[in-house]
Amino acid sequence: MSDQSVRALVFDLDGTLADTAPELTDALNDSFSALGLPLAGEKLVASWVGNGAKELFITALAQTRGLGKEEILADPAYPAQAEQFQHFYHQRCGTRASLYPGGRELLDELAQTGIGCAMLTNKERLFTNKVLEHLGITDCFEPLVCGDTLATKKPDPDGLLYCAKQLGATPEETVFVGDSWVDVATARAAGMPVWACTYGYNRGEPIANEHPDRLIDNLGQIPALLARTASA
Repeated sequence: MSDQSVRALVFDLDGTLADTAPELTDALNDSFSALGLPLAGEKLVASWVGNGAKELFITALAQTRGLGKEEILADPAYPAQAEQFQHFYHQRCGTRASLYPGGRELLDELAQTGIGCAMLTNKERLFTNKVLEHLGITDCFEPLVCGDTLATKKPDPDGLLYCAKQLGATPEETVFVGDSWVDVATARAAGMPVWACTYGYNRGEPIANEHPDRLIDNLGQIPALLARTASA
């Protein structure tokens, strides 16, 4: 897509604005310890992030036990295990998440402009709110669309299109900033430009392989990209 004036930005959360892998790893390993399973490393856990806490736990159990997700879900013990993980994550959420370099300065700068700023994440709202409160950025995004806000979630484009509409921008005037193949696929389905962070999770694979419109090595690069589109 060619550059054109940007009126709105929509941000992903995990792996884009915030590094949440440390606290997700803590919660998952709390569960694994209780289940007598081997602990998972942070890099591995980061590769499982992207579809919300519930899906993370299913994926982690399946890969650790060498089973399919259907087998995990069919296990009579699964509901209690999932509830226990939710309990552990509720305790851990918002304890070790941190904004990536340039994030706070970027959000402060955007607040002084007329560019709309929204968030679209597959993380459930309960946990999203705790992370945003911990980071001190609760009031930076309107609308805030979480994994359980609408009937669908990424890579379905409905959430992105909803954000653009609420911000009074067309899809072409809105940029989705993410870090994973899910984010790129969501933007493509919405007919929206996508700028992808090279430092994110994306299943441990280079995000450049997904051919986003722009690659971002640091959130501090975004103002320059916005200035470029404004003068295009």
